[in-house]
Amino acid sequence: MEPEPREPFVELTQAVWRRWPGQPPYGGAHREIVPHLTIAVGAEDFHEVRAALERHLPLRAAAGEAWLMALRSDERWVVHRRFALAAG
Repeated sequence: MEPEPREPFVELTQAVWRRWPGQPPYGGAHREIVPHLTIAVGAEDFHEVRAALERHLPLRAAAGEAWLMALRSDERWVVHRRFALAAG
């Protein structure tokens, strides 16, 4: 799912990349920055998940913080650190 507007998220990603140029978005695997919300990974019931979610679209929310996520050795993602985002 892509946010609208997407520009603030692209700008944030570019700012982080400028700060840490050795750490490109998506590990450098993709040329374009595509802000998104992942709702399911490897779900066997993907179509069910999608249908359940689509009944509630569009979602309306404000991003108040960004999370630095870390992949654990057991293949689970955990929040490593949280960063508050300025309003407006």
